[in-house]
Amino acid sequence: MTLSTPPDSAARDAILAAATELFAAQGFAGVTIKEIAAKAKVNSALLYYYFDDKEGLYREALAQMIGSVSQQIGGALTSPPPSPEEGVRRFVMAQAERFFENKNFGRLVLRELFDAGTVRLETPMHAVVTNALRPLMELIKAGQRSGVFRADLDPRFAVISTVAQVAYFTLAQPIVAELMDRPGPVPVETARAFGAHAADFVIRALKA
Repeated sequence: MTLSTPPDSAARDAILAAATELFAAQGFAGVTIKEIAAKAKVNSALLYYYFDDKEGLYREALAQMIGSVSQQIGGALTSPPPSPEEGVRRFVMAQAERFFENKNFGRLVLRELFDAGTVRLETPMHAVVTNALRPLMELIKAGQRSGVFRADLDPRFAVISTVAQVAYFTLAQPIVAELMDRPGPVPVETARAFGAHAADFVIRALKA
């Protein structure tokens, strides 16, 4: 497609936001370019100015969301550099905040895992490991070396156990709501309370 003047970058942001929401709700195959354009309030042809095709748009939506969320979570470990115990607490609390405020994140990743395996997730998942999981693992190893955390734990398993709590709480909302005898979505206050609980739970499990 050829345009005489480049479109406003806000249009690209609107397209990505609309695509992310639709892909999270309906999956890659269930969404059309026309639906994305209608939700973004742009002409369908404009999508091809920014993206080669629907596949390219989908990959960009995945990469942008996963990269952004992982950077935000990993950023909790950098400013200022925390002690191992404080770092784990910051990580879990940041994960709870980011996951709960961005419902599309968990839905999109889970749907992609079920629909297409890990092919489209290779690059975004590398960002998750680099931005968030490896820094957390290094923090746990530092705690083990200093004697604060148990030396008998495999730090790789410890990382998985740490992130699994908030991930399950976020993705299994109907089960969580039923367990807590609450109709409808779990409120943000409950999600934050769970984040604090999960952080305490992990730290007690890690401590020597």
